[in-house]
Amino acid sequence: MDIQPCGTNEAIAFYIAKYVSKSEPTQLDGSVARAIRDIQREETDISRKLFKPEQRYRVLKFDSNGTATGYCSNIIERYEKRPTEHPNYDFDNMCLLEFAMLFEPHYEKSNQEPEECVDIYEPERQTRQRLITLTDNSKMVIRKVPAVVRVPYFVAARDPENYYYSLLLQYVPFRNESELIVDYDTARDSFLVTESDLRATNARLEIFRELDRQLEKAFNQIHAFEILNQEAQQENFEEELEMPEQHMTDDEFLYARRAMNVGQMDAFLFITRSISEQLNNQSDERLRLFITGNAGTGKTFLFNLLKNQVNRCYGKQVVKVSALTGVAALLVGGSTLHSTLKLPVQKDGKIVQMPILTGNYLRLMRQQWQHTEFLFIDEISMVPYEMLCMVDSRLKQLKNNELLFGGVNMCIW
Repeated sequence: MDIQPCGTNEAIAFYIAKYVSKSEPTQLDGSVARAIRDIQREETDISRKLFKPEQRYRVLKFDSNGTATGYCSNIIERYEKRPTEHPNYDFDNMCLLEFAMLFEPHYEKSNQEPEECVDIYEPERQTRQRLITLTDNSKMVIRKVPAVVRVPYFVAARDPENYYYSLLLQYVPFRNESELIVDYDTARDSFLVTESDLRATNARLEIFRELDRQLEKAFNQIHAFEILNQEAQQENFEEELEMPEQHMTDDEFLYARRAMNVGQMDAFLFITRSISEQLNNQSDERLRLFITGNAGTGKTFLFNLLKNQVNRCYGKQVVKVSALTGVAALLVGGSTLHSTLKLPVQKDGKIVQMPILTGNYLRLMRQQWQHTEFLFIDEISMVPYEMLCMVDSRLKQLKNNELLFGGVNMCIW
């Protein structure tokens, strides 16, 4: 039994903090051990401080007598104190994420442990460091190589407030954190207002392409469901818009959405509403949708539009596209059913038994299908009943789910 006298609240906090910083004790109550593991998983530089201020925890600072003297500094406070002018850096337009990538705390003595900062870094062993001076006269070291910054992952449908607040905190330059949503009711409202500024003026998004992609996915996702709150609007176009391309730009997508006729709009809204209910756990039903029409009615146009809309709703690539023949698959930017699901090829006009995937091959296939939520199959009239049964069996195996088609939403054409 490990007994430690703790005469004050500060001593208790200090004792718990030391336990958390060590490797997990072998003899601890299960709930305490789980709590320590959860805290340690969050101990990754910025990640533990990206929650809203009222949810963010702080680390106490103690003097040599064990008395709490205040809070340790963190990267957000240092960012707020960044210089106003510098010949090499545009600090006014620098976001928090870039600041964390380029700078780290400076300590006067290399043999002194950095106890006054919760951002734990290994001090660089070098004879001369390049420094910047913050507004409180403390120092930051300019990194030789930009650091990789890990941030927490929030799901917009489950925790929208923290999701959009974390993006605001990472990407919007500020001198005082309270400026981020002071004039708005929610972080989502503030995020929407900053969209035009981020897209038009933040030149750093061209430098850090990965950041650009994250923001692009967030903007696409937040706009994808807006149509559910809008009244149906119909605009007349002289000719049908056909877009066989696999990916649409924002302008192409908005133009195509306005070009839909009444029937296409009904299908568009139906799928969008179903996705919204699934993401918000309002429905466990999966789509089984059959869309057809005569030649020239805009099936290919709607196919590409719905494919883009589904990916925008989820904020990532969740649609797999397939068809029976290679030509049909090529026209819709997909692959054959045999290639997509590793189905057997007919021999002498007969469908042979489907082999069961095992071992590393099954593991690899499951990884490829891990994030797939929709399967679009074109030219379904060419697919035999037996092959459709194979599709059902294979999806159940790949998704490890006994629901029909493995719980994957099906949209067949």
